[in-house]
Amino acid sequence: MLAEIGVPFIVFGIILLLIVLIAGKMMMKEPENPNCSEDVDGVKTNKKLYKILLAASIVIIVVGLVLVTV
Repeated sequence: MLAEIGVPFIVFGIILLLIVLIAGKMMMKEPENPNCSEDVDGVKTNKKLYKILLAASIVIIVVGLVLVTV
């Protein structure tokens, strides 16, 4: 029963991980204008959200793997 619940977690986690990795490659990593506070804040937010979403997708995959193996 738990294995049936774990498989969607794994699939969703892998899809989310791929999206996060692609977005991480495409996101702005350095501000175009260091004097513009909006650019600097945008880059900080990008980096913070990238780390959070990467961790969340890994946790979802791990939860799915645990549910499948139980």
